[in-house]
Amino acid sequence: MHAGCGSGGKNLQPYRGSVQKVNTGSVLVKETSESFSIVAESITRIDTIISKIAERHA
Repeated sequence: MHAGCGSGGKNLQPYRGSVQKVNTGSVLVKETSESFSIVAESITRIDTIISKIAERHA
């Protein structure tokens, strides 16, 4: 018999909590990365627009 088999999984509870925190953190990192990518794309577009305006007024 393995250790903890008769305990109803109580010994696994701290690990389940850690796994949940890691999963939550992974989702947050992914969402943050996607948001930064959107911001970077927007900045690139803004830079292009400003450059074109500056060329016209130079």
